[in-house]
Amino acid sequence: MTLASNRVECLFVRRQDCEGTVESDFNRLSEALFQPYVDGWSQARRDRIQLALVDGGPVLETDVTELLMAMSGDLEQYFLTIVWDTVGLGDPPKRAFVVDSRFFVSRFPSPSGCKHVPDMCVVRTDETGEPLELLVVIEAKGNAQVNGDRGYCKARGSTYSNQAIAYPAGCWTSANVDKAKMLWIGPDYAIGHERGPWGTKGLIPSDVTRYDLGTAFAEQEAARERWIGLGWGELSDKLRSHPDGGLVARVLDTWSRHFV
Repeated sequence: MTLASNRVECLFVRRQDCEGTVESDFNRLSEALFQPYVDGWSQARRDRIQLALVDGGPVLETDVTELLMAMSGDLEQYFLTIVWDTVGLGDPPKRAFVVDSRFFVSRFPSPSGCKHVPDMCVVRTDETGEPLELLVVIEAKGNAQVNGDRGYCKARGSTYSNQAIAYPAGCWTSANVDKAKMLWIGPDYAIGHERGPWGTKGLIPSDVTRYDLGTAFAEQEAARERWIGLGWGELSDKLRSHPDGGLVARVLDTWSRHFV
């Protein structure tokens, strides 16, 4: 029997043992989410999130970002308050929503055709839900390296760029990025690192001579000034202060517990 089938069987057994607790937790969580968005989730994603609520079963990075983007109503506003406090703004404006960056870019496409986008955006919308203004850019990272390479940005040709450099530069969208806040959610151990909230997962000083990336390293150092870090553990702790946020925190904890 495969690990996946073992976990599905475990979920079935735990469902029986818990007399509906699993379903009630998932249903309660679902009630705090935007249902039309959740309806588009695969059964595999639903099963992983249910397993996370049961016994801390593993989830994927995309499960975590999808969950954060699915939050609705009072829970979404609570999350936005955490974001606003973290990036040093006042109260979130009316009609501010967390959206998939791909949706935002479909309205404000990259002039240069850059395909990379951050994970999430907070945008101000009109009454029909169309985005009007980019407020916060959010990149969510685990232990992975910062994506980057020579030729990473079409706007920069064959020169080196990476996520930490490109997202504040705004090559990925025609919207004004200059006034937007940049939030990097990552492992707690890296948030206060001198190189930036990505720790040593981006360019490091030895890359300057080893790969001739002096210009790119200087650009990353300059971009670092715009990024504000928030640890997954810190985010979970803050979410627990909300009645439904505790369920989200349980899922986030299964994602971040191995980040050491």
